[in-house]
Amino acid sequence: MTSRQLMGQWTPFWNGDTKGMAGLVRVNGQTYEFMGHPTQDNIGTKFQAKQVSLKVTPTQSIFTFNAGPIALAVNFFTPIDPT
Repeated sequence: MTSRQLMGQWTPFWNGDTKGMAGLVRVNGQTYEFMGHPTQDNIGTKFQAKQVSLKVTPTQSIFTFNAGPIALAVNFFTPIDPT
């Protein structure tokens, strides 16, 4: 991960390549963007979830967002091989 913000840019891979990975969640009929930059490509989202926290551990990155009346937790897990 190259940023503390999950939204507003396309996700870069570890070698610098851009990955067009987007995250959208639908709440009460409204679509919220929480990852990537889909509004740049006009896919129809009008709302952006608000990132309220980021916790980074040796094995996880945990983002928390507010999207309308809900709290959304997004967890990226890095498996560690003991060998």
